[in-house]
Amino acid sequence: MKIVRTDAELELPRVDARLRANGASLVLLPETTPTEELAREVRDADLLLMCYAQIPAFVIDGARGRETLPRCPMTFAYWNPRILQARQLINTQTGTPTPVTITSLGNERIEVRGAEVESRRYRLETERNLIDVWYSPRDEWLALRTTTKAGGHVLSWRRR
Repeated sequence: MKIVRTDAELELPRVDARLRANGASLVLLPETTPTEELAREVRDADLLLMCYAQIPAFVIDGARGRETLPRCPMTFAYWNPRILQARQLINTQTGTPTPVTITSLGNERIEVRGAEVESRRYRLETERNLIDVWYSPRDEWLALRTTTKAGGHVLSWRRR
């Protein structure tokens, strides 16, 4: 299995060692890798990890058929505050790119691990859901609440 990691600047010795121990051929590329070289390495990769670099195209075979996305897509990985910069996120269950609108709802104090802490709250809105996420001033994911637009069903998660 060929795995390409496009953020060689990050030191992840345990992750890299585990992948190699399981027989993976691991290719580490810096963010500054020229587009042509990056596209060549990614083309025959079985898995692309930590896609920090932009690549010219990303192809997904999903529920709506084959789609080409112009940038390195992100999933609904709420733990990563970089999702707040996205305009679409990939639904990993269906492979479908999902447009999102992201709004800052300001700062508020919430309870985490039995203590009141300062947080920043954001709302991600999709066609079907309202997703509120809270991050600490150090960008730690603290809480999540998803509300479906149809039916108002709520799923909540909070760091304990």
